[in-house]
Amino acid sequence: MVSASDFERPFDQAMALRDEGRLDEALAQLVRLEGSGHHPGVLARVIGGLLLFEKEDVQRAIPHLLKAVELLPESERASVNLFHGLMRSGRDDEAFAEMKRYLASNRSEEYERLLADLKQELGPED
Repeated sequence: MVSASDFERPFDQAMALRDEGRLDEALAQLVRLEGSGHHPGVLARVIGGLLLFEKEDVQRAIPHLLKAVELLPESERASVNLFHGLMRSGRDDEAFAEMKRYLASNRSEEYERLLADLKQELGPED
């Protein structure tokens, strides 16, 4: 098993690679870390987020985002990322089910903003 410091150094390096725009190298580094046993939920969330928002690879992102929500069910970021991934893949019902799951036991400014935006797009109620 990899020690915490052996995890943190390559994780930080992967984030630096991401910041430099070297996304494929960053993802490869993060995927190698998945077997370390350290912070699997965080890794799944970060990998899924990179794939979804920076690589725009929704199909590869969703399994990571599902894993992140499974391992970090109280993580707003994991839930919102999954919501966006499911919406982008046309799985609207599943996306709103995830939103509902999260909001059943948590407060979320991000989801509140999303709902306000949707309400504004739909226009006034009759």
